[in-house]
Amino acid sequence: MPKSSSSIREITKAPLDFVELNLDSKRLKELNPVIKDCLNLEILSLQANKLTSIPDWIGALSQLKTLELGGNQLESLPEEIGSLTQLKTLSLGGNPIKKLPDTLGDLKNLEQLKVDDGQLTSFPDSLGALANLKVLDLFRNPIKTFLEDVSGLAKLTSLNVSQTQLSAFPKSICSLTNLEYLAISSDAITAIPEDIKNLSHLKQFVLSGCPITAFPESISLLKNLEELSLYDTKIPVESAKSLFEKMPNLVRLEHPDAYLSR
Repeated sequence: MPKSSSSIREITKAPLDFVELNLDSKRLKELNPVIKDCLNLEILSLQANKLTSIPDWIGALSQLKTLELGGNQLESLPEEIGSLTQLKTLSLGGNPIKKLPDTLGDLKNLEQLKVDDGQLTSFPDSLGALANLKVLDLFRNPIKTFLEDVSGLAKLTSLNVSQTQLSAFPKSICSLTNLEYLAISSDAITAIPEDIKNLSHLKQFVLSGCPITAFPESISLLKNLEELSLYDTKIPVESAKSLFEKMPNLVRLEHPDAYLSR
């Protein structure tokens, strides 16, 4: 029967018996190489440790579906991460990640990629090849640009690029037509493109932190929009109230001077 463990000593006895290994909060500075013998591992959680690097042998764990690395001291990942072709969830939040490997695009089954609270200024174009990606979280990274070609991200439903350094609202985001959740903010975003109307499945739209002064007329065409957040924007409260009246499907609108709900 497949087993779970939180002990290196336990897995050493029969490494092939284990499908889950949780080593969260163990103050680890490096990984014990015995882990590479756990070839049937599907879940590996290494959160809240003191890891500064991930060894190349991570690529040998070809059955991994979930890899949790949040809250460490990682600045990069080895190229061998691309060998984890069964991976569905990769969580890197709370690391000073400065670069993602080009091989990221080889993770064809990846559904969730979380790199929140990192140090990314850019990311590889191969990110746009993740055809099964549904959730992309880049919250609080100093990125200045977004992918120009997002045609490969047809299944993306959730995107967080808030508290970034984007120089403008990326037009390519308006091509992610299956988005249901979008959070975006940067001090440099002063306008929302009319093409926002293309996000016909959008349900939650967080613009808090964007110094925009007006809505594009096309925003009222987002018939599935249920929640709109406008904290720390420069939208006049009268404009917010007017939009709320025009959009009967809008359930909640949050503004620093008004909280509107149905």
